[in-house]
Amino acid sequence: MAFGYGDTYYSLKLGSTSYRFLDSGYNVGYIKGEPVSVSGFAGEEAKKGLTDSLVFGEDRLGRGSVLYLVDDVLFRSFWQHGKLLFVNSLFFVNNNGFTH
Repeated sequence: MAFGYGDTYYSLKLGSTSYRFLDSGYNVGYIKGEPVSVSGFAGEEAKKGLTDSLVFGEDRLGRGSVLYLVDDVLFRSFWQHGKLLFVNSLFFVNNNGFTH
């Protein structure tokens, strides 16, 4: 999912929705510790719910995968950073899961 990214992904958070870390599968993008606002405003109560949370990940289920994307990575098609994540998720995730 994160092919082509460095060690940082900037997410456009639209709310305080979050997931816990996956016990199985891949915690690909996550907030470790306290979240940090890079630009804009984030309410203190909303930020509390994002501590140690999953931003995106993958878990295998049967012959497929469940993808966890906490926010809309294609929000209004202007958030450039999410387009690569979407394409990677579509074409690369679990591409070796099927046998003939």
